[in-house]
Amino acid sequence: MKYIYHKNNNCVIVSKNSKVVINKSCLSVIKLLCKKALFDYDSRVKLTKRYCSINVKTPVYIDKDTLLIPTKSPKLYETIWINYYKVFKIMKEGTKTVILFDDLDELNLDVPIHLIKKRLEHAKIIHDYIVSFNCLDSV
Repeated sequence: MKYIYHKNNNCVIVSKNSKVVINKSCLSVIKLLCKKALFDYDSRVKLTKRYCSINVKTPVYIDKDTLLIPTKSPKLYETIWINYYKVFKIMKEGTKTVILFDDLDELNLDVPIHLIKKRLEHAKIIHDYIVSFNCLDSV
């Protein structure tokens, strides 16, 4: 999964060669992804805020392939959720931001690049926190 966005009262999940439309809000789909991974969305956000000191637009770690970053408030329908692990590069284009994914697909966002950089920094903090506990896997 590269990103998730809301369109016509549906959630669209964009992957490398496909788009899946689900008749739910994006936040509902993300909560279902959390449930599938055996944790609760609200508790994940709460613990991330506590341990990583990220209090606004908190990214959500789902699994080793999915770390979702909200471009705006998670409760807003126009929020696009970007998978940190699929981002290759970000570029400024006027007042907008272009995200280049690892498959060279592009996503144009009407969000200033400095805000996207901040979200990516937050995701890296979460990633580094998760990786720091990999040594516990053998315990």
